[in-house]
Amino acid sequence: MRTAITRLLLPALLAWQACGSLASAQIAEDVLDFSTIGTANDPLADNTAALITALEERSANTDTRMVIYFPAGDWYFDDELPVGTHGDLTIFDNVTFIGARTGQSAQHQEEGNANAERSRTRFVIDMDGEDDIWWNQIRTYRYGPLAFSDITFQVVDVGSVFSFGDTTDLDAGEQTARALSFERCYFTHLRHFVKTDVGGGHAWMYDADAGAGVNYVLNTTNQSFSLRLHKCYDVTVRDCAFRGARYGIINSHGDRPVFDNVRGFLIGKLLDEYSVPTNAAVGSQIDDMFIETPVLAGAVITGQAGKVRAEFGYNSSGAFSTVPVGPYALPSSVEWEIDDGSSTVDFTFPGGWGYNCTDYFEPRTVIRVNPDEANEPDRYLYVTSVSATSVTFGRSEDTSYVAREISGDGAGVTRFFGTGLIVDGDRAAVMEPSLGLNQDNNDLPIAFIVPDRRPIRFGANTETSNPDPDDPTNLPVVVAACAGNAFHLHAGVDWLGSNDPADHPLVNLGGIGPKYDAGVREPFLDPLTKKQLFVPGRGIGTANDCARDLTFHRVTDSELGQDVWCYRLDNSSVGWELRNIRKSGKPVTYKIRAYVPSGTPTLGVWGGASPLNTHTLSTGWQTITGSSHGPSNAVLTDAQVTGSVVQVGGNGIYVAWVEIDQN
Repeated sequence: MRTAITRLLLPALLAWQACGSLASAQIAEDVLDFSTIGTANDPLADNTAALITALEERSANTDTRMVIYFPAGDWYFDDELPVGTHGDLTIFDNVTFIGARTGQSAQHQEEGNANAERSRTRFVIDMDGEDDIWWNQIRTYRYGPLAFSDITFQVVDVGSVFSFGDTTDLDAGEQTARALSFERCYFTHLRHFVKTDVGGGHAWMYDADAGAGVNYVLNTTNQSFSLRLHKCYDVTVRDCAFRGARYGIINSHGDRPVFDNVRGFLIGKLLDEYSVPTNAAVGSQIDDMFIETPVLAGAVITGQAGKVRAEFGYNSSGAFSTVPVGPYALPSSVEWEIDDGSSTVDFTFPGGWGYNCTDYFEPRTVIRVNPDEANEPDRYLYVTSVSATSVTFGRSEDTSYVAREISGDGAGVTRFFGTGLIVDGDRAAVMEPSLGLNQDNNDLPIAFIVPDRRPIRFGANTETSNPDPDDPTNLPVVVAACAGNAFHLHAGVDWLGSNDPADHPLVNLGGIGPKYDAGVREPFLDPLTKKQLFVPGRGIGTANDCARDLTFHRVTDSELGQDVWCYRLDNSSVGWELRNIRKSGKPVTYKIRAYVPSGTPTLGVWGGASPLNTHTLSTGWQTITGSSHGPSNAVLTDAQVTGSVVQVGGNGIYVAWVEIDQN
């Protein structure tokens, strides 16, 4: 091997530079042609030592701008790089690798051609262990920039490609990588997806002990990823494609990452974003993202995205048949429970079962639980972490608050795999999504939206959600069981456009929602009649834990012939406090739409002082109407209304809406 590095300024690179892919200073000064020290197209030639030598001599020459050029061909690497174990860690801290200039990366690129010479630059990486990472960079100081372009990274069997940052460090203020860029790169782990001899002999999801009632479980032995970013600053991933890994990009608390024209095929998740628990989410910037055939979820987005397309629902033939997507229950022999105020779902498995929660649940996906308790509605929960015996879910202190203990068996737990998007947090927005199922697949929502305090903006889907447009089970779902907590209400989801709107009390159709207020979600106001309409999620406040304890219920209105959202009044100790009455302390005429499952309960209406107006209800749906010219108990007078709050309460009563007229 050469003891001195020959630096070449190649005509081809000058032409490449003219295309404007990198700044001129990065190219013109100094370029090393790696073919002068490494060996291409020879499966027996491990180029690891040659690459280390190049980096060591670069460091010795103190040339921090040097570019290493890898000509077209296959460059074999038989092990992890010593990024964290080398005697001089700084040789990896500021590097630029470029391959032969190609067009934008595309699927099937890893197949190359039948000749030994390849028309692209490809790193063929062969590692030994499931947990191996080819480039694993953890530092106690800031480092960078690092740039990689026009390279295909192909993992032969197991392992992952790039990891930047210490994932055990949850302090948002610690040192991180700065200025990472990947352009026109292609990452392929195809064998992870379709070959049963990788990852414990199973695809990512498989029917464990088929026919024995275990149901589908996840492959926990293969956690492969292409690019993991933990607390990295100023990352750019542009014109890159990801195929076959469980995770394409993991972005954990990145600051201003840019993902531009990124594609994923046959993948678990193309993008998996989340923040460290000690700080708020830092939004990413996404422009043009295409995901085809995600197994777990197309993308989990905490930032701002434009033009995201996801195609899913393939599970009919060939490789796709080994990776089923869609809703799956747990075995009925499994039991679960959520204590009131808890953030975990606790599970009990039969003795000797052999599987636990880590086999069944994937972090940052959504599940639905159906309680055995007759008066408790289904709840969608956003899974944030998984242990052997429990699942932790997000927003447990506010919109996913469980006010009363609920429980059930595994048949009432639905796991959603293969959905197009999961949008999480108040810094998230998705404009012009294009989400579609390619096959009928009932009860698989095309997107889940997890609202936080500020409104999430979501541009309506540009496709039909299902080949059967009348199937509502594929509509997007808002993951929220109530309007907020005792201290802060949530602004909801500003829904832009008319196609496929999510049906939920926190959806603001047309992007017009209540005035942002931490304490009150104001009611609707008819600008002509000045009447106010109170519905679940509108006209509710934080006082007395009312918004937190009043869980959203779904009830079929037999007269309308459709389901409507309701509050069950006895979910809260104070009933429903109707907040922001237009004229404080003035007479109120009300109209209430109520449902009683059984019996003849008493509905009470009061305005902050005695006496209490009462109405005896009957079983079924009814509208209680009063006016200033009606019975004395139909109008709350000046003496009864002492402020801008009217309360309605009673046991076993569901209320769909209340109309308040103070004209």
